[in-house]
Order: sequence, then structure tokens, then C-alpha cells
Amino acid sequence: MLYGVAATGVGQVTVITQNYLPQFLYWANGTVLQGIRVDIQGDGNLVNLDAAGINNLRTMNMPGRFANGYYLQLSDGEVQGKVVTVTITNGVAANINIWGFSHSKKGVVYVRSLINACIAAGTTIFKQFRFLGLANSTTVNDIINITYADGHVQQMDPVELAAEAAFYQNDVVAATQGINNRHKKVSQVKFYSAAAQNVYVVDLVAIGNPLNIIP
Repeated sequence: MLYGVAATGVGQVTVITQNYLPQFLYWANGTVLQGIRVDIQGDGNLVNLDAAGINNLRTMNMPGRFANGYYLQLSDGEVQGKVVTVTITNGVAANINIWGFSHSKKGVVYVRSLINACIAAGTTIFKQFRFLGLANSTTVNDIINITYADGHVQQMDPVELAAEAAFYQNDVVAATQGINNRHKKVSQVKFYSAAAQNVYVVDLVAIGNPLNIIP
């Protein structure tokens, strides 16, 4: 059902307030939003994505993509009794309908999607994630070392990550590249970023206790 409407205008900020959190948000437009943020009273920030992050996660785990469609999973089911604030920065001179729907009547886990800023010539270690979005990573310059659950260590190139995405989704362009860990095969990623860049981390946290990351 319709969850809210992002007002027309490039850079226009719209705040949508509701008393429930749907499992998914969905919208369709040929131009990506400049940003989206979801905050839940008492549980804090659930989503904080810029345009590249929205593109990176737009069809995560989706076998297909409706034309110009953007999906964003927020939980494993509808969450009632929460004051939810969605802040949207539009990227086009048109209203955009934001839809919210759920496949389950009772969510118990949040799907959190946040920006992690990596410094130039720095190494960052990521653990306990379900998706690590590396949309800004470049071939040759960056080093991606993946440690799998059985201890195997593999260096991967962004080109390989984009190709491997085909196991999980149909949308496999460079903008959506990353490491999908939905089956928990990856225990750690050591990421060396040659240039400063944003990485997008999706993890699962308990509703009512966002400090509790679900392994």
C-alpha cells in the first residue's frame, strides 16, 4: 500500500512519518533518489544510504528487476507500534510514490543498511554482515581479501564480485557489485581502499535491541 509520497524537486527533502514499519519499501523512477534515511523511535537509525548505496542494494537477492524499480528490505515482517520516520531526498522534478508491503504479519529482525566510510590507503575489516556493497571499489587499486567459514582465504577483484552476483540476482552491473553473505559462508572481509570511498553494509539486528547483531 502507499506509504508516502516524495515531493517533486531535485534535492527536495520529504519526511514521512508512520506508526508501523513495512518489510519492504518500493518505488519506481528512472532517476535514483539522492538519499534515504529510516529512523525508528527507540531503536535508532535503520537505513542511511546515498544515491550509490541505493543503487547498490536496489535488487539485492532479487531474481529480476521491474523497470526502474527499487526495493529496500527493512525487516523480516511488518513491525507494528513503532514510530517510523523516513527521510527522502528526491533526485528528479517529479513526485515519487513510496510503497510499503510485507510478507509476514510479525517481524522480529531488522534489516539494517548503512554507509561505512573507508579512508584512503586504509584497511577495514567487516564481519557479521549479510551483504557488503562495494559499488565504489575499483579494479587493481583496491584489495579485497575474503575469509570463508572453513578458513579459506581468497583475494577477489570487483570484476569477479559483479560476476558472482549472478548466483543471487539478475541485476549484475558494476553499480550493484558486492559480497552476498545470505548463506553465511563468509566470516570476514579485509578491504584495502586505495581511495576514500563509501561501503554499504547490510546486517540483521534484533527488533528492540539494535546492538544485538544476528550472526
